[in-house]
Amino acid sequence: MKTRSIFLFAITLYIILISLSGCNKCSNPIDPNNEGGNPAAGESELFFNYSLNINSVQIFTCLSDGSNQRQWTTTSGFITSNIWSGITSAPRAGKIAFTAGEYKENAQLVIANTDGSNAKVLVPSTASPDGQIFFPVLAPDASKVAFMRAANKSNIYMINTDGTGESIIATKSFAESYPTFSPDGTRLAYYTANKTIAIGQIQYLNGKYSVLWDEPIDNAAVFSDGDSRLDWSPDGKEIVYVRGKKGVSTEIWVYNTESRTQRKIASGLCAMPSWSPDGSQIAYSKVMTEYSPSTSEVDVMTVRPDGSGEKNITNTPDAIEQYPQWSSDSKKIVINSFTLNYGKANNYTGNIVVIDMAAQTPKLIATNAILGFFSR
Repeated sequence: MKTRSIFLFAITLYIILISLSGCNKCSNPIDPNNEGGNPAAGESELFFNYSLNINSVQIFTCLSDGSNQRQWTTTSGFITSNIWSGITSAPRAGKIAFTAGEYKENAQLVIANTDGSNAKVLVPSTASPDGQIFFPVLAPDASKVAFMRAANKSNIYMINTDGTGESIIATKSFAESYPTFSPDGTRLAYYTANKTIAIGQIQYLNGKYSVLWDEPIDNAAVFSDGDSRLDWSPDGKEIVYVRGKKGVSTEIWVYNTESRTQRKIASGLCAMPSWSPDGSQIAYSKVMTEYSPSTSEVDVMTVRPDGSGEKNITNTPDAIEQYPQWSSDSKKIVINSFTLNYGKANNYTGNIVVIDMAAQTPKLIATNAILGFFSR
């Protein structure tokens, strides 16, 4: 597989969504006739961003096998044909947080139930430099949302999902800080502009949030170009992250928050680690050929948290496969698959693919789409 490099997320997700919506030839989803049924007990529903036309990126949803595929919408408006909307993190506890706004205009932060009911604006769009909203992420219990705001995306905010308590909790971050909640929702971690990872205990007092930040992890953490998503272990004791130097060596490391020790679990040019909900595996993307920003081959790998058992689960020539996300039962992974030279010459066609981990079989779910997430 080839890459505009694993690091094609150099264009921030915000720009990617806008660029994707500029595609003039938008393929239909795989199952546009809504032929599937309802999710089985314990089954994760899949949500992804899909380009409808030149002015519109929309959220679609389906079952984990790709059936019952349809445009997701709310019962309270916010989504129309000339609106672009996008999710950048998994729905949690029956709720979904997303951004929505007029094409190429500032976005507003919206919260809704995953069935589309009870949608409301949490943070309205305002003029720059503070108006732009990026990367909203729900706490595991869906009680609050962390998000980035400002023209240079330098500030991290938090707000309750009932609309109260909006507070700035971190400054001097950067375009892809990716704030991430611990599994119990009491802590937050993010990549700082100092090339460290900050971890903080969330406090809520007198209607405002604050976080007492500590930066114990590494002065070599990689934070640029979207490579550096971090994730927590299901027990909340460890964090998996990326460290090294872009284009030279970006390794997958694990940090133990109790012992304050760290260990390397994968070498090479790696990115975007994601810890399975059952704790047994970590998925990530890895450059498999000589590094080049536009022609390197990238596959999705898995490895055990102790660094053993590294396995290539995609191994697809001439494609860019990245951004793995697990289903809640750890039985499936959804990935993005892109063609060679993605992002060049108006080539923004991407696919959503689901991999059955037991059978090691991939299934194409949707074309002309980007960023898939299973509900948690």
